[in-house]
Amino acid sequence: MNPEPIHIYMMPGMAASPKIFEFLEFPSYCQIHLLDWILPLKEESLADYALRLSKNIKHESPVLIGVSFGGIIVQEIAKIRPYRKIIIISSVKTQHELPKKMLLARYTKIHKLLPLSLVDTMEYWKRFSFSGSITKRIELYEKYIGMRSPFYFGMEY
Repeated sequence: MNPEPIHIYMMPGMAASPKIFEFLEFPSYCQIHLLDWILPLKEESLADYALRLSKNIKHESPVLIGVSFGGIIVQEIAKIRPYRKIIIISSVKTQHELPKKMLLARYTKIHKLLPLSLVDTMEYWKRFSFSGSITKRIELYEKYIGMRSPFYFGMEY
């Protein structure tokens, strides 16, 4: 007798592609569904963003897995729909667990000073790499960073 399928929805870290999960293996009764980042609406709250993203979850009481900021997102989704289990990886359960560097960046908004044009020009930077390890890092970056829009990072609002 085959066990009832367990639906597992996986949310990568901020801006990461669901490809980060490509080498994970699960039992055959698990059905894996990869969630992908969507562009936030102007001045959209985290709760509203999670609600909109949760519309991509098509099964009742799934297992929710989130990495880093994806862990925060699955916790928000769990507030608005039933779930079987939440697994967070390299994430925080409450804002009190945030590292001081993140809190500093949040309150100073220093991230708004970063030129996001660098994010989309990794192929350009590869030409100046004199090290195979740096070239490899750039290639991994290109593979696993899925969301590169400046609107995603809130830079253009």
